[in-house]
Amino acid sequence: MCIKRNPSICINDAVIIGKSVVDKPIELGHNSAGAVHTVGSAVKSLKVGDEVAIEPGVPCLKGNDNLCPGTAFAATPPYEGTLAKFLLKPEDFCYKLPPNVSMQEGAMLEPMAVAVHS
Repeated sequence: MCIKRNPSICINDAVIIGKSVVDKPIELGHNSAGAVHTVGSAVKSLKVGDEVAIEPGVPCLKGNDNLCPGTAFAATPPYEGTLAKFLLKPEDFCYKLPPNVSMQEGAMLEPMAVAVHS
């Protein structure tokens, strides 16, 4: 599924710009929401135009992201971030926003979830 994004900037983006050593240019950003632009035939719960919050990574299913070797996160080399104009994401990494939640608020769901989890 392709999503046109509505990102926010995180302090981590500024830190990455200033201190990270990367082998190639990388797109930053991981707090995002967007509108579904196109969908593949396997997508069942979302349609073009739906506004969604975007899961920024592959979470550890045990809830221990710092200990899980399979955890992957947007804008953490070698993974591209969400500041690109369009993103390709699996359906289960996109959460449909209700009509009373803006895309700007949807982009803040990930940092809010981090705070609640802490």
